[in-house]
Amino acid sequence: VIGLGIRIFGSTSKGIKSEKDITYTVEVKNVREFTVDALKKSSVLTDEKGEKVIGEILSVDAAPYKTEAHISDGSAAVLEMPERYTCSVVIKSPAKYVNDKYNLAEGVDVAIGDSFAIINKYVKTNGTVLELSEKTAEKE
Repeated sequence: VIGLGIRIFGSTSKGIKSEKDITYTVEVKNVREFTVDALKKSSVLTDEKGEKVIGEILSVDAAPYKTEAHISDGSAAVLEMPERYTCSVVIKSPAKYVNDKYNLAEGVDVAIGDSFAIINKYVKTNGTVLELSEKTAEKE
C-alpha cells in the first residue's frame, strides 16, 4: 500500500525543472504607432489581471507592416500598409519548464508558435512566439 501511494503521488513532479530565465521573441503584426510607443514606454509585463509581473521587455523593433494583395490583373503584390507596423518584441521572464512548455505564472505558458498576450501598463496586444531560448539577453 505504501509503495502504491509513492508511485501515484510521486509522479507529480515529473517533467518539472527548476526556475530559470528565458528569452523569447514575440511578433506582433498590424499595429498602430500608438501600440509601438506603448510597448516601448513600459518594460514591465503583467498577467491578465495586472497583479503578477511575468517578465520584462528587453527591446522593441518596429518595421512597416506588409500584406499580400491581389491586383486587378490577377497578380499578387506585397504592399506596405500606411501607418501600420510589425513589432519584434524581445522579452525576458523567469520560467519553469513543465510538459513541453515554459510556465511563467499560473495559467501563462509560452512555447514557439503559441499566441502570447503582451500586457503592460499602457497596452494589451497579442502576437506569436517566434523564438525561445534559455540564454538570457541583455536589455538594449
